[in-house]
Amino acid sequence: MNNDYLIKTNAKLKNYTTFKIGGKAEMLIECYSVDAIVECVKKYENIKILGGGSNVLVSDDGIEGVVLINRTNNISECEEWSVKSGVEDKINLVSTPNSKTYVFDSGTRLSHVARFFLDKSLSGLEFAEGIPGTMGGAVFMNAGAHCSSMKDVVEFVEVLRNGEIVRLTNEECGFEYRNSFFKSRHNGCERDVILRVAIRGTSSNKMEISLKMTKYREFRRKTQPVGASAGSVFKGGEKPAGYYIDNAGLKGLSIDGAEVSRVHANFILNTGFASAKAVKDLIKTIKARVKEEFGFELEEEIEFI
Repeated sequence: MNNDYLIKTNAKLKNYTTFKIGGKAEMLIECYSVDAIVECVKKYENIKILGGGSNVLVSDDGIEGVVLINRTNNISECEEWSVKSGVEDKINLVSTPNSKTYVFDSGTRLSHVARFFLDKSLSGLEFAEGIPGTMGGAVFMNAGAHCSSMKDVVEFVEVLRNGEIVRLTNEECGFEYRNSFFKSRHNGCERDVILRVAIRGTSSNKMEISLKMTKYREFRRKTQPVGASAGSVFKGGEKPAGYYIDNAGLKGLSIDGAEVSRVHANFILNTGFASAKAVKDLIKTIKARVKEEFGFELEEEIEFI
């Protein structure tokens, strides 16, 4: 083991995903620093990066090549970080009396960042309370809730592109509903590897921030199921995806251990023995039934690996 990363062979990927589904990785590397990520991405070809393992469905056949688990979690105040980063600035990084910007390693848990902002009396990330996954994954899919998303708070994103470190502005990230420049892959180059994310928060009353986070946490607890899942499976349309699935009478529908949640219809649960194939079969059934009932084509939010 290097101090910055740990290499494993034939690792069971179901142990690294919130769905608890997936075959083996030929080689799995757990990286604990951004430098380690850069080193490994440059060293190995055919590399796949996982953060918190949420919002993904890993194949039963596993993943060929190298899987990188992002365990980075460093936090820096923006001015301090920018002085030592050596990356050319394209944006104004100066904090104001009413705001402050922090730079988070892409492996930092999103819920941890939300609580960090609370401790600093900074508003803007209350919506992230309880959302699983990492900063890199949140940017990749433009994660959000309660009418807010990463698009609203990202100052810039630092990526590794074709062996070089590049800084992208919020606009260059191409954020859309549950989508981004990184996810749509229209960049015409090797897939960017998200290294760090800068978030600007607005100074606010700590008690008000805390009350809002508690409200969101309670809402999540009451409306979302407990158990192994990847989070929301489908994107919404004119109405939330769960509305279509619920009103198609699909709550509780089960295929070989994969079950449509009875609490929230846009969640599929692994009841203990589901395979990726079972989940895919259930997704296919859900899409067909919703299309038949409403003429609406559901689009998957989760990533298939």
